[in-house]
Amino acid sequence: MSARLYILVFFIISFAVPMSAQQDDERLDSLIRTLELKEVVVTAKKIRQSGDTISYAASSYISKNDKTLEDLLRKMPGIEVKSDGQIIYNGQWINEFYIEGLDMLGSNYGVATKNIDAHDIGTVQILEDHQDVKMLQGVRRGAAPAMNIRLKQSAKGIWSSTFDGAIGSQPNISWDASASLMNFRRNAQNISVYKTNNIGIDLRTEINAPSTYTSSYGTGILYPETPSLSNKYIYRNTSHSLSVNQLLKLSEDKTFTFNLNYLFDKEKRNSNDETTYLSDSVARYVFS
Repeated sequence: MSARLYILVFFIISFAVPMSAQQDDERLDSLIRTLELKEVVVTAKKIRQSGDTISYAASSYISKNDKTLEDLLRKMPGIEVKSDGQIIYNGQWINEFYIEGLDMLGSNYGVATKNIDAHDIGTVQILEDHQDVKMLQGVRRGAAPAMNIRLKQSAKGIWSSTFDGAIGSQPNISWDASASLMNFRRNAQNISVYKTNNIGIDLRTEINAPSTYTSSYGTGILYPETPSLSNKYIYRNTSHSLSVNQLLKLSEDKTFTFNLNYLFDKEKRNSNDETTYLSDSVARYVFS
């Protein structure tokens, strides 16, 4: 028997071909064109739901003409803002109003909705079955929805101030002015607003002040009946309002809030009643 030994030998030969820099650039451009991807546009949903929380993306509703949070809320489906500033969601009154999960204003949330810049809003959240009693959270559903306002990151941790004013003199001197100072941080919030006007803008609803006066407030003055016209025609006022609101978060379960609201509201009304009685004779009797 004979044995054979096979030996296999492999030779690898490489060649280096020099290329100019211009050729390198052309090959790179060709590669980039080959790998170029089509443009993709990602659009966020206007409304998202997670559990019992409905989230409205503010960027989907805002326009350049929107000035305040209230302007933005009026555009969102299911949300209604009444003439007195109160908010309704799907037929139910909003029970709690939060900014970044904190309740600074209580029922006087008109101070926020009428003054926070609409362009600072990131998301408006509706908590449909909100339970405000912490011990009952996760055990019993709440009876009314709540609203939580999420701000843009650029609006947090800074002091922002605004001032608007207008004055005229036809036929008498008239004015409308407002100034605000706001700050929203993780453990502290502040909204301070001063407003004044004499052109028929009602400041009472903003701080939840009564619009009528009875004997419990003093003498029980009887006002003339209000005609069915816009306030700018019938509300002859001189009004000043100041609202200072501060919240401090002391711990996860404790917060300290301070709310000061002041209103000076002077209103003028004139009325005249005339009754005419006609008899069979030519005489005419007028009582006024």
